[in-house]
Amino acid sequence: MYVRCEGPLDTEMVSQCSTKKDGPLKDLFAKTPVKKADLHKDNPTTTGDMDEEAAPFTLFFLEQLFGVLRDDFVTLKQEIATEVKDLRRDMGELGHRVDSLEQKHESCEKEMEAHHRELLEMQDKNLAVQYQLEDLESRC
Repeated sequence: MYVRCEGPLDTEMVSQCSTKKDGPLKDLFAKTPVKKADLHKDNPTTTGDMDEEAAPFTLFFLEQLFGVLRDDFVTLKQEIATEVKDLRRDMGELGHRVDSLEQKHESCEKEMEAHHRELLEMQDKNLAVQYQLEDLESRC
């Protein structure tokens, strides 16, 4: 089934036709020709056979549709490439942040170990002072 249209075909019309389930594309690629009895009364310009007059329009329609689909594909491809690039950049930044946090964590662990050793030394000194104090108290 082929659809005829008066006037030039604009991009919006092509994109609407390509997305509607009941649009011209549904019947454009039908395997069997549509009989005149099957036609809807509200679409009198539809015919079951492609004639010489309809062929150029069909080709034009398909070229327009292909152009819209190609443009959409290129746009989507660019958007995906941009998203991938942004994600890679974000992953790189996160990787640097993880590395930085790991280094900070290691330095904090070393600092904590140093403070722990210092605390143990102070406890040992405190114990020594307590023994000395007890020794002095026992002498007095």
